[in-house]
Amino acid sequence: MAINIKKPDKRIDEATLATFEAEIGQTLPRDYRQFLLDTNGGRPEGNQFEVPDDNTDAGVDVFYGLFGAEKRRDLRYQIELMRERVPQGILPIGDACCGNMVCLSLRPDTAGKVFFWDHELEADDGEPATFANLFKVGDSFQQFLDGLKPFGPDNVESKPGHVGRVWIHPDFDKLVKKAKEEENG
Repeated sequence: MAINIKKPDKRIDEATLATFEAEIGQTLPRDYRQFLLDTNGGRPEGNQFEVPDDNTDAGVDVFYGLFGAEKRRDLRYQIELMRERVPQGILPIGDACCGNMVCLSLRPDTAGKVFFWDHELEADDGEPATFANLFKVGDSFQQFLDGLKPFGPDNVESKPGHVGRVWIHPDFDKLVKKAKEEENG
């Protein structure tokens, strides 16, 4: 893995993982199972990946894990939250930037492949979820992890005239602090 998990979550054991697989009625791909056993999700260091069919880049903010409680970063919580918003057999496994997600396919036709889920292109309320807003970003979870590239301020390419001015909300630092507290609490 080219990117480190800065804050892996509390480790889980094989029994916890087997219970989760029984709950969802699916066996997870071997590489993703091992990732959960090693890290149980967590926060990767600054990263980016290419979304080929969407002609954009994105990054993984957090990978979900198994916590046994309703937490926003819990796989069970995300499955329930996204039940009507992603096609059947698509498992949300992480937050991508700007309200998007990284998903893993458990479907026979695309098993093990990793997708970027673009919330701006999802089906309208009442419409069934489709693959129209899913873009393949890896043939396997390990391939996806290995393809994550470091990202930081030095990676942002800015040309003269691209930024006319910048405004920062006066309470920005308070909002960031509150979000971090909620996330860790």
